[in-house]
Amino acid sequence: MTALAAIESALRSRDPEDRRQAAARLGELAGEALVPLLMRALGDEDWRVRKEATAASIALAPSSDVLRGLVEALSPGDNVGLRNAAVEALAGYGAPAVDALSSSLPMLDADGRKLAVEALGRTGVPMALLVLRPLLWDHDPNVRAATAESIALLGTTSLDTAVPLLEQCLDADDQLVQLAALDGLNGLNIALRWDRLRQLLSVPVLERSALLAAGRSGHVDAAPLLVAALERGHGGASFRHAVQALSQFSAVSPLSRDAARRSLRDLSPRARERVLSQAAGASDDLELRRAALLLTGVMPFPEAAEVAADALSDDSVAGTAEQALSMHGARAVPALVARARAGFGSERAICIELLGQLADESNAGSALAAVRAALADGSLEVVGSALGALTQIGDEECLELAAEWLCADTTVSVRTAAAAALAALAKRHPTRARTLVRNIGSEGPEAQVVAVVLTALGEPVRGSLEEDVAFLSQALSNDNPHVRRTALDAFAALACSLGVEAVGFALTDEELEVQLAAVRALGRMRSDDGSIAGLQNLFDLIARGEDDTLVAAAIQALGQAGDPRALTVLKPLVRSDTAVHAVAAVEALGNIADPRRVEALTGALAHADPEVVKAALRVLAQERDPRVPTHVGACLDHEAWDVRRLAADLLGDIGAATDLLRAKLSIEPEPLVKDAVQRALGEVDSVGGVRRTPPPPLGSWRPR
Repeated sequence: MTALAAIESALRSRDPEDRRQAAARLGELAGEALVPLLMRALGDEDWRVRKEATAASIALAPSSDVLRGLVEALSPGDNVGLRNAAVEALAGYGAPAVDALSSSLPMLDADGRKLAVEALGRTGVPMALLVLRPLLWDHDPNVRAATAESIALLGTTSLDTAVPLLEQCLDADDQLVQLAALDGLNGLNIALRWDRLRQLLSVPVLERSALLAAGRSGHVDAAPLLVAALERGHGGASFRHAVQALSQFSAVSPLSRDAARRSLRDLSPRARERVLSQAAGASDDLELRRAALLLTGVMPFPEAAEVAADALSDDSVAGTAEQALSMHGARAVPALVARARAGFGSERAICIELLGQLADESNAGSALAAVRAALADGSLEVVGSALGALTQIGDEECLELAAEWLCADTTVSVRTAAAAALAALAKRHPTRARTLVRNIGSEGPEAQVVAVVLTALGEPVRGSLEEDVAFLSQALSNDNPHVRRTALDAFAALACSLGVEAVGFALTDEELEVQLAAVRALGRMRSDDGSIAGLQNLFDLIARGEDDTLVAAAIQALGQAGDPRALTVLKPLVRSDTAVHAVAAVEALGNIADPRRVEALTGALAHADPEVVKAALRVLAQERDPRVPTHVGACLDHEAWDVRRLAADLLGDIGAATDLLRAKLSIEPEPLVKDAVQRALGEVDSVGGVRRTPPPPLGSWRPR
């Protein structure tokens, strides 16, 4: 028995599983003989058989025999399953289905045309819009409505064509067409003009969709109408739509938010209670709850902020609740203060964080009292949020509190937050900060407080610059590595040559974190003439080459300093066997304004590691040297495909070497490189070559 006969026999079986398996094998066949079997399977009474047959039909694309059979299946008939399955299969044929359906439309009845319209909308082919357009005037109302829906489906492929057609449908006499078009525009997130929407809101059939469109419009005149819809939304669906529309309206812009808040002042107690009840989770409708919660953010009633604050305890809506509280602004402070004393640690932490963001002069006292209390909380997450809030609303009395947490034996995240709070407070209250640190010694953990304040102020805090430097130098011998690192950060902030010997000695510290801070400081410290005071220290560190991480950091420091004297050290490093050193040297050369760097960069193109070559290509592409295109073009023949691709992209950016690119196009075996060459040729002007796009900044390209 042939495969065709076996499948035909199985499709006649009474067992739907036999028929399903047979339908799955239809994709193995070819020719006209399989079409009747395929149509039988597409019209099977069992949905699983139809599903397998649909998949087989699509797998056979672009078979003209199958396509013809699918189109014929749309002709008048009693087998609804066959016609619906044919629609789904036609959608998978794409452009060929569009051509076939366009030719067959005149021969189809109204039901067939409606099905053809649905298939056209599902193809995802922009060309289908041209076929659909005349059907907006079909004599059958169902065809017209389906056409509007299909145009909306295709809108994501061609907004410029679809949106004008849908807007034109809003003027139709057929309300079903208007509704389909309005739903389509909403689905495409298109904001309509308010003068057009105002008319649609008065049509009962269109009200739900028009409300959503009005919410998206953000026009201030829509606010009273949306609030009125909220008032009269007695039924579940109408109330839901009004809440969603007004919630979306409130989030469009500050103007729409203010307009909504003004209109909501007159909201009746009954409607207010319904919104707050939904925001509090009165039903299982999560989408409605989120919309109601967001709406509480513009409701000018104290209980609205309380409901939003209570919702912070529910992970499913906590983000929306936080957004609503932010919309309340300072009005949310009383509710946040109350909530900060209850709930789980994460809830209290969010409340404290929001207090720092939202408090103003009118309630800063109560907010700061809550933040101070949170510093004694048993949860370090809450403490961290409280320290963060101090950076925004802390007063000079909080300097000591931040200093205490900075010196405490706690987590790194808390100490980091304490340092940030102390620095912010010192900038706001420099006199009190100087008083705080004046008598602190360099031996204990409190020395870190001095270093943080000094870094924040960037000027003498203990009497004179010399006294500050002497203190920091002594702090480099502190037993606490955090103190030593912070002292080095302070040296970097001072950026003077005093203390360079002490900082250089810190390169021998037992902690890598401290050594790296010393490298950064040496790169920032300057002599009176503006040169790098610690240049020789960095040179010596690189020459010793004892630690790859430290050497790479020293190279980066030389590049950030931009001192031309570093060229003598950096040039040989681009050929280093340690790729991380070579890459760092290449990027450092890019920061040094000296024409001699081009020679060093071109030398890096011969490095054995592709990542070094790519780094050199990116830096070279920013040079205006006439030799650059030739050197970049030479990399089109590099053994690493990712280097060749980058070279092609960069040649397109700088608009050069078209002859090399065209020659490469004909011989390049790697498809990704070939695509890059074609892109590059498209970027280069056909006359002389111009830069069409700016070169990529250092560090903006990921390794390929």
